[in-house]
Amino acid sequence: MVNTVPKTSWDILSAGGGTFTSEVLTNGGILGSLTGQPQLLAASIAVIPGDSPTFVTQQFLPTSPAAYCIMPNPFLGPTGPNVLGVNGRSDQWALCANSSASGRMDLVFSPLPTHPHYNQSSCQSVYLTLMVDLR
Repeated sequence: MVNTVPKTSWDILSAGGGTFTSEVLTNGGILGSLTGQPQLLAASIAVIPGDSPTFVTQQFLPTSPAAYCIMPNPFLGPTGPNVLGVNGRSDQWALCANSSASGRMDLVFSPLPTHPHYNQSSCQSVYLTLMVDLR
């Protein structure tokens, strides 16, 4: 999480100890609850090919773009847990070692061959399974 504007925080999805305790898909956007401050929410903003999904926390949340969707699991079909897609594609996610963040494994949508923060050839393709909390 980075604080560069007063009362505004930015975050991305990574595999290394995130700041979210839960995420909710609503109207094609993702709202994340923050660890230690459940009253604050982080809203997803534009999904850009080659970059990590980005979130903003501020007093008045922006409207999230309707980019995210739930899709059938490509391996287990309709009986398996659903996966997360962007603009109808669930097969474009990857974990990439971020060379500008000590190798932190960041989630990237549609990795690019010339990105300055990771080497595309070392990215590992993944699917994001949605877990349902039945509490």
